[in-house]
Amino acid sequence: AGVISGETFTAGVYHWASNVVFGTDIIFRGSRSDIFIFIVDGYLNAAAGAKMILEADATNRGVPTPSNLVWAIASYVTIDGGAHIEGIYLSKAAATFAAGSSINGHLFPQTAATLS
Repeated sequence: AGVISGETFTAGVYHWASNVVFGTDIIFRGSRSDIFIFIVDGYLNAAAGAKMILEADATNRGVPTPSNLVWAIASYVTIDGGAHIEGIYLSKAAATFAAGSSINGHLFPQTAATLS
């Protein structure tokens, strides 16, 4: 699996030919005009308490916006309790949010969304 716990991402296109999981915070560093694209050939799972953090880079042009973080996921999305995600999510299967989880952005599952 693609374990991205603790990673810092800058603008660009990222592709994993596997599932993607993170159990600790991950950071997206850039400006408000930067674009981040993530392609996941499996599922995406944010473990309990893990968060996505938007952070300004050295250009001083603001922080990345959730609408500029796009995730294309070939399977399902699971966001465990207390986790927080940012961005736009296009998933082939269901998206499940556990109690206490949150999103700043949009979620477009092809099948169903479950909010606990």
